Amino acid sequence: MDVSPSKRKLARSTLSGMTSQYTVTAVNGLVQIGVLALLARLLLPRDFGQVGLAMAYIGFWSLAARLGLTAAIVRRPALTERDIRAGFTLAVLFGLMATGLVWATAPLAARALGSVSLTGIIRALGISLAIAGLSTVAEALIQRQLAWAHLVRADLASTIVGQSAVSCMLAALGLGAWALVGGTLASSAIRSALLLRALPHAKRPLWAGAETRELLRYGGNFALARGLNYAAQQGDNVVVGRMLGLEALGFYSRAFKLMMTPVSNFGVILTRVLFPVMARIQGEAERVRTGYLTGIAVLSLVTGPLSALMVTLAPEIVLVLLGPRWLAAVLPFQILSLGLVLRNPNLMTYTLDGAPEALGKRSLREGLYALAVVCGALVGASFGMAGVACGVLFGVVVNYAAGTRISVELTGCSFRDHARAQLPGVLLGAAAAAIALPARLALQAAGAPAPVILALVGLATTAGLGGLLFAYPSLVGDYGRMAIRLSGAALAGRLAGSRLAWLEGLSSGVVRRWGSASPAGADGQTTP
Repeated sequence: MDVSPSKRKLARSTLSGMTSQYTVTAVNGLVQIGVLALLARLLLPRDFGQVGLAMAYIGFWSLAARLGLTAAIVRRPALTERDIRAGFTLAVLFGLMATGLVWATAPLAARALGSVSLTGIIRALGISLAIAGLSTVAEALIQRQLAWAHLVRADLASTIVGQSAVSCMLAALGLGAWALVGGTLASSAIRSALLLRALPHAKRPLWAGAETRELLRYGGNFALARGLNYAAQQGDNVVVGRMLGLEALGFYSRAFKLMMTPVSNFGVILTRVLFPVMARIQGEAERVRTGYLTGIAVLSLVTGPLSALMVTLAPEIVLVLLGPRWLAAVLPFQILSLGLVLRNPNLMTYTLDGAPEALGKRSLREGLYALAVVCGALVGASFGMAGVACGVLFGVVVNYAAGTRISVELTGCSFRDHARAQLPGVLLGAAAAAIALPARLALQAAGAPAPVILALVGLATTAGLGGLLFAYPSLVGDYGRMAIRLSGAALAGRLAGSRLAWLEGLSSGVVRRWGSASPAGADGQTTP
């Protein structure tokens, strides 16, 4: 039987999960950037376009194979061995079925996507579905137990060995798009093996009516929402590949991947850690509300300045990371980066998915999001990749508006509370742009090379924002202060008695400077 943890233990687990995830993310992000830069010089835009279009089809079957089982296991109030066995049976069965269906439908899918050359690539990538099915339950149990160290180790190893080493080696051998396919399969195999080793569980097949029906009921509803979200995430890629060609998709997909790096390396991790935490406190309305608003504040404070820097320094980012032949990706990258200030904070909505009333509303929201993205991309395709990016930005705005409305209803907060949590990040973004743009123009006029502009503008903006926040701590906002206070206090507790205890004083100083206030009505509350 599951025992609800204390507030203090839950807060420590949350901080530990975020700390371990972000520590590995820093390394993972550097590896990904290095691999992205290397592969951009070894492969052609068309190679990325081929795999990107094939993955759009594979991703659909991946959702069908998982059928929301991870979320169903994480959210289940009491989990028995029979539930675990039934979940494992379903995951393996669905993974094998999805691989078989992908193999059978690959020729038809390739023709529908406008390139018969994709048949072999689609079939090969389909193998990853059966591999991933083996570790679906193990991953869910790791999330449920807040055992984040296992998850981050698996993610890091699969990235370094699979996507990095294997892809780069095969690309150097001249295998083109198949280098990306090989890296994807290697990454999937390594990740599944490590997750299964990290958390062994009962694997004896079980097809039990009650347990199976319950997992499928919740998982099916969750999968519907995820499927609509996936349509929104991949609809623009399909439009670009079909209407503008594989080479254009190569440019567009690299621009999108660059933009999504902060989302996957910061926002997604925060919400992945908070998803099972919010599940445990879903009956405590005040803690859910405060946790939700604090999460929005943290995401906004990071995303606002980052978005401003990405838009301002887009030419230098693309030139340094991808090389001169990828400059066509600059404008789409800038347009897509504008949406980060809405895209990242909106991820907090997904931490509320456990409430029964949330899933139906989320499905409606994701349907609107998918419709807006696809329609926007179709209209924008007449104006090239930049037009498609504008269509996607329109979809992000629609999704943000719908997500905010639903989250306000589910948490009981007001629109004013929501705006108060996010406004400091927007203002910091404006301040970052005001510092970065003149600095970039001055360095550009002086003839500085792109790497120098990128480094100096980044340093100048960071220093400027740091000085501004030191002089005016209240700029982080009430919920930002709450996040700093709780994180600093928890960190000080973790450091006490360790060899790093000298950092406890620094942590306490940060709390005194920036975390002295808390949101009205939230005093004494412990966020998840």
